Amino acid sequence: MPVNGQDNVQAAARSRKIHEVKQHKFVARLLRQPTFCSHCKSFIFGFGKQGYQCLGCEAVVHKRCHDKVSCKCSKADEPEAEEQGALSEGNEAPHVFAARTFHKPTFCDHCGSLLYGLVRQGMQCNSCHSNVHKRCHENAAHNCGMEPIAAFVADIHQAIQSGDKEAVVDRLTSISNRQRQQLRELYFHTYDIEVDKALDKKFSGDLGTLLQALVDTPLEYDLKQLKKSMKGLGTDENALTEIIVTRTPQQMKYIREGYEELFKKNLAKEIGGDTSGDFKEASDRYRQRKQGPIFDPANAFLQCCETQNLYQLRELFERLTDLLKKPVEQAVDKEFSGDNKIGLLAVVRATQNKQRYFAMQIQNAVKGFGVKDNDLIRVLVSRSEVDLKHIREEYFKLYGKKLEDVIQVDADAFEPSNDQENVPNGSEDPKIHEVNEHKFVAKTFRQPTFCSHCREFIYGLGKQGYQCVGCRTSVHKKCHQDVVYSCCEAVVHKRCHDKVSCKCSKADEPEAEEQGALSEGNEAPHVFAARTFHKPTFCDHCGSLLYGLVRQGMQCNSCHSNVHKRCHENAAHNCGMEPIAAFVADIHQAIQSGDKEAVVDRLTSISNRQRQQLRELYFHTYDIEVDKALDKKFSGDLGTLLQALVDTPLEYDLKQLKKSMKGLGTDENALTEIIVTRTPQQMKKSGGDTSGDFKKLLIAIVNGSKDQSSVVDRELAHQDAIRLVADDGKLKTPANAFLQCCETQNLYQLRELFERLTDLLKKPVEQAVDKEFSGDNKIGLLAVVRATQNKQRYFAMQIQNAVKGFGVKDNDLIRVLVSRSEVDLKHIREEYFKLYGKKLEDVIQAETKGAYREGLLRILRGNY
Repeated sequence: MPVNGQDNVQAAARSRKIHEVKQHKFVARLLRQPTFCSHCKSFIFGFGKQGYQCLGCEAVVHKRCHDKVSCKCSKADEPEAEEQGALSEGNEAPHVFAARTFHKPTFCDHCGSLLYGLVRQGMQCNSCHSNVHKRCHENAAHNCGMEPIAAFVADIHQAIQSGDKEAVVDRLTSISNRQRQQLRELYFHTYDIEVDKALDKKFSGDLGTLLQALVDTPLEYDLKQLKKSMKGLGTDENALTEIIVTRTPQQMKYIREGYEELFKKNLAKEIGGDTSGDFKEASDRYRQRKQGPIFDPANAFLQCCETQNLYQLRELFERLTDLLKKPVEQAVDKEFSGDNKIGLLAVVRATQNKQRYFAMQIQNAVKGFGVKDNDLIRVLVSRSEVDLKHIREEYFKLYGKKLEDVIQVDADAFEPSNDQENVPNGSEDPKIHEVNEHKFVAKTFRQPTFCSHCREFIYGLGKQGYQCVGCRTSVHKKCHQDVVYSCCEAVVHKRCHDKVSCKCSKADEPEAEEQGALSEGNEAPHVFAARTFHKPTFCDHCGSLLYGLVRQGMQCNSCHSNVHKRCHENAAHNCGMEPIAAFVADIHQAIQSGDKEAVVDRLTSISNRQRQQLRELYFHTYDIEVDKALDKKFSGDLGTLLQALVDTPLEYDLKQLKKSMKGLGTDENALTEIIVTRTPQQMKKSGGDTSGDFKKLLIAIVNGSKDQSSVVDRELAHQDAIRLVADDGKLKTPANAFLQCCETQNLYQLRELFERLTDLLKKPVEQAVDKEFSGDNKIGLLAVVRATQNKQRYFAMQIQNAVKGFGVKDNDLIRVLVSRSEVDLKHIREEYFKLYGKKLEDVIQAETKGAYREGLLRILRGNY
């Protein structure tokens, strides 16, 4: 029986010697059946206790292999702190196992023993085809897709010792960086020398530099390049700027911490010592990603580049291009000089098109007399598993020649590793169709399969459909712009493959700035439960038959989607979403014909999440944004409502904030409503167009100064209440103390404070604020008090303010109804009836008209 549990570990510790490696706890074990080593895959033979088994994950290895394992124990409690390391990077790639029937004797790749039984004896990974027992699949090492590195070590050691340049280059460029890190560990365990030191002894010059770059982690390589750029007399501003400007804030955090750990020096001080002037300050603050004082001469431009996000800078550069009547890049090149010019050009180019910027960096490295090998290696290696294919395409667009041809001529010592298309080893590179990071190749389906996009049967001879190499999604050619849900192993027709709008779920993590400040999740996870199906049923994810006699698959409790057990974790998060493809043609026809009722009916019959999917699919289908198409056909109140419906909640809030501060004066009512009623997580950094204490209150909330906990300190509330009430029984003026409480205290603490104030003032705190304060302070404090005590009642009052008097304030009415339509509009309707004794729908019916009225009523009814 396998050894399990903490008690068994302690018992084993008392009775047997434990060998701890990578948090595995290996003990000698008598193997009573033929067993293979999970590390080197060879047979474990001998008498007595032939091998070692981990007490945690039950992996079995040779005694000679136990100290060479490269993956941590999957059952370890917490990774050891020193093993995490500031310079380490995740080397885990979990398997995706599914039950499998094996037709010949097969051994478990984890515990090494035979998979026994007649049918479905074990499980096989859908990606790398590793075979394991059902009992072992949760304990298996997270090394999916990683070719066993043990076979590499002897080959590459022999190539290094013999000085075979071609063999070393071939082996190192045929595996990923993750696998190279495993090779480093195993090489050291086997030969007691670091592979980078072994390479350094045998290879020098440009080839040596390339090989050293390949075996470093991306973080280590960045740190070494930063150190090299500031080493000796002078600074390599080009390399320094490239690394700092093109890395994400999260990557820069790791770089700061790693630099201090590796070199025992502070990166900011190092930059300060080797650069000067505005470039020093800009580099330092860009590295820190925080705002600094305005400085001269390029003060305003530099400040924008230091503090604003990617999309804000793109918008700024577009506006500058319009005003300057020429590209902003040309203007920077002409107006600035020295380090400022280098830094600003890098920011402008990387912001507008990062791949184009790297293509220009490559050209700068190869042009002229001699090649700047370090710059060329830096770009190719650091981007090789990120976006090198797109850099190649940009290079061809810019200079009209293939990058590989340039390198062939200018760098004879080595050839770059290609784009790493992630195609199966040992096969010819098939034609790859790239759509939103999916990499589709033709695929032959050997069992009846239905398209996961259009649900039609995939038929034909030969390679009937396309499947993504990464997540194994398959699609029709004609539908490749239509699939809107995130996917992993989903199957679709060939005609569907170029209609996908969600990125591949197996693609590398997107860079932080590329995710965008305005993006929002469009996911609605399923809630699956095992189910017995009484008639033939096909999986809604991979399209194949759910086989078996009982509990053949799983069904979602909400939308009744059916999937294999192996597929339920990979299924698209689209629970309850009606397929949007059917909407696109209808709504396009309604827009083109100007049919107001039809457009309102379609947009208000789906959720905001689905409207975002519709936006993407509409653009892919008709090459125009749906909001622009609406803007051309509809204006006035109806146009405003339709634009509000197609925006994400975040986009709509941002536009309303901008609108409230546009022109002369500020719409304090709208500005306060948005800032006061949104959660700290929803708030983003914002400027102000107000003044005095009111401005401080809003900025404090925007900057996240409020306590975000739910802790209530009743003693503090009592003391604050006494401090805020004057001797005459009224609220103290000016409002500084009151505003300070509103700026910093959490929702529940403020409720307690307002209750204490009501007791001391002998009247509701809302009435006291209304009486004692005036102007902006009154607007802000009333909003805080009302929203704190009852947010739905506050919105009901906002609606009443919009409809009362002469004419309707349509923008205010639309803002409340749209922004709360999928949050708490039903409760707002109830509060409105309590306050004013009339139904909200009756008020809208009386105060508005036409398709605009119907749209508002449809939004209102959608919450019942």
